[in-house]
Amino acid sequence: MTAYCSKCRRGKVVDYHVEPEETWKIVVLNRWPVGKLCASCFDVEAEKARVRYSFANVSAQSWNEQPPPRNPYKRKR
Repeated sequence: MTAYCSKCRRGKVVDYHVEPEETWKIVVLNRWPVGKLCASCFDVEAEKARVRYSFANVSAQSWNEQPPPRNPYKRKR
């Protein structure tokens, strides 16, 4: 099951933590649940807040490991 970003609704394929920890609280401001913001959305919000940060403990899911999309044209019997 793929997690989705709370802001843009894209599938999150990158799992990350932000250093220093206070940066997450400053950028997110309790608008989105913890860990539910993709890296690109976090980057945009951090730039708006003019906060310096770095990603730590970054791990990614390969596109090959993701389940294939459902075929909406497949007939049900």
